[in-house]
Amino acid sequence: MVQTSKHIHSKREIWQCTSIPTSCSWVSFAITGILFSGNNNNMVVGDDCQGDMQGLVAQCAMYVQKSLPKMNPSQQCCSVIQKADMPCVCQHVTKDVEKIIDMEKVIFVAQYCGRPVAPGTTCGSYTVPSPPPIA
Repeated sequence: MVQTSKHIHSKREIWQCTSIPTSCSWVSFAITGILFSGNNNNMVVGDDCQGDMQGLVAQCAMYVQKSLPKMNPSQQCCSVIQKADMPCVCQHVTKDVEKIIDMEKVIFVAQYCGRPVAPGTTCGSYTVPSPPPIA
């Protein structure tokens, strides 16, 4: 449970980003908190890609959540992806983040936005697979 000023929210409520902007804000806030909490030395995000992480969380969180269906990302999300240092971002994806986001959706969103992550790249604990052979 997470307590805000006057409300208590379950983690499920926080992670379900619907069309209600406040819900999306909670998802962004929660993921940002995990990314920058400092509970794990590998989670400390340097200045080099901190802005990328914040932009990705703000614009793309709803497209990579495990609890939501796979969908094409928005133009705003793609704009952030286009500018992001994806290798740096991938280095800072932790197991806590992976509990919330679907790494296959992350790879799909990056590819959809024209910034595919190379096969063999490790993003968090996920290794990007090679594409299936063309018959």
